[in-house]
Amino acid sequence: MRKIQSDELIVYDVELSEYIQRKMNRIQAEKTGPVLTESDIQKIFQSLNEANITDPDSG
Repeated sequence: MRKIQSDELIVYDVELSEYIQRKMNRIQAEKTGPVLTESDIQKIFQSLNEANITDPDSG
């Protein structure tokens, strides 16, 4: 793993996907209808895409 010095919270892709999967499993177990609408998914994707750091020199 790369060491990044920052005061900001850094979540790596593997940690994020595992966290999301655990949360989705829990929500699906408690709910009978759809968890997220297509609009919800698009908003989440857009927010993550805008926040994504793609500059390899930033780490």
